Amino acid sequence: MGRPPLKLKDPTLKTTIRLPTSLLRRMKEVAGDGDVAAFIREAVERELERRLSVGGGINGGIEPPGS
Repeated sequence: MGRPPLKLKDPTLKTTIRLPTSLLRRMKEVAGDGDVAAFIREAVERELERRLSVGGGINGGIEPPGS
């Protein structure tokens, strides 16, 4: 039982992240309470694509803090 994998050829790994309460509240308002994980996955995928297309690297031309 349980949920089927997201992509059969791309196994998933459970990850814990800390988010400000206000950000989580806003995500729930937009995505719905049960769809926050999908919202986060989609946002991360979009941001990775954007950064890779802009700068050709994982930082997408954005200097990490402290560099």
